[in-house]
Amino acid sequence: MKTTQMLIQALLALILTGCAGSPLPELTSEAVSVPVAGNTYVTAARDQAKISRRGIDSWEGDEAVLSLWFKVSQTGDLHLFLKSAYDQGEARLQVSCLGKDFPVTINQPEETVYPVGIVQVKQPGYIRVDLK
Repeated sequence: MKTTQMLIQALLALILTGCAGSPLPELTSEAVSVPVAGNTYVTAARDQAKISRRGIDSWEGDEAVLSLWFKVSQTGDLHLFLKSAYDQGEARLQVSCLGKDFPVTINQPEETVYPVGIVQVKQPGYIRVDLK
């Protein structure tokens, strides 16, 4: 996995929609953006990443895990998206949520919304999304 500070500074939000029946994630007008700043913490290899009030300041190394939390008030299909830009070729991330892992390749120099996947929310409450 190739990750650099430039990628993470452009990592703006996790975007989600709830209770839709589509087999593929599609971004809709009902999407909610979850800011990285204030919702994300380094939960593994803390020496390889740093988060501040501005968001993710740096992220180096393959072992760092950044965990983002948000609350949902209903059950159903949760469509996950990642909004990011990367102008140094290609960066590969693994996004994990509710027991499912999704590989995501970031490869656009301009801000792009990448579909991640769909998870089933069985009860309302806090959801954790891990980025590695």
